[in-house]
Amino acid sequence: MQYGFIKSRTILSIIFISCFFISVIAQDSSKLISENKGTNAIGIKYDLTSFEKKINLPWHALSLEYTRHYKNITAIARINYANKYNRSGLQFEGDLFPAISKKIYAYLNAGYSNYNGLFPKYRAGFSLYTSLPSAMEAEAGFRLIHFTSATWIYTASISKYFKNYWFNVSTFLTPVGNSLI
Repeated sequence: MQYGFIKSRTILSIIFISCFFISVIAQDSSKLISENKGTNAIGIKYDLTSFEKKINLPWHALSLEYTRHYKNITAIARINYANKYNRSGLQFEGDLFPAISKKIYAYLNAGYSNYNGLFPKYRAGFSLYTSLPSAMEAEAGFRLIHFTSATWIYTASISKYFKNYWFNVSTFLTPVGNSLI
């Protein structure tokens, strides 16, 4: 697929700017780590999805996030941008990962967007994770997304760490009427 000069220049500018910010944050984080006050991280993710047929315009998705690690909690603030179907939108999200005990931690998520169908207007999530014997982990929780109405999704997973690999089996169940699909 060919991209015009302006699109290529824009993508290269985003990559350059993000590398600069990551470099600056890495320098600041090293000072914080050495002073034992906590750690910071910044991340950027860009996805480009193109199609050969039916959809002539590519989809663009960009996420910028800031992570702060404290003693017993990790907090993440994220801004997501999407451009699909000739529409663009923003979503603001926050994640928390508090440690409840040595073997249990939680995941909490909240998000809001300028609803235009690209992102849910509201989203929320909660899960509890627990360590199991043999380097395994179990999770149970829910997700809530609200486009034009609320959709509840129940989730459960089991994971296994093996050397440098992580294996995970997850399920997402959504109630429809009186049953789950």
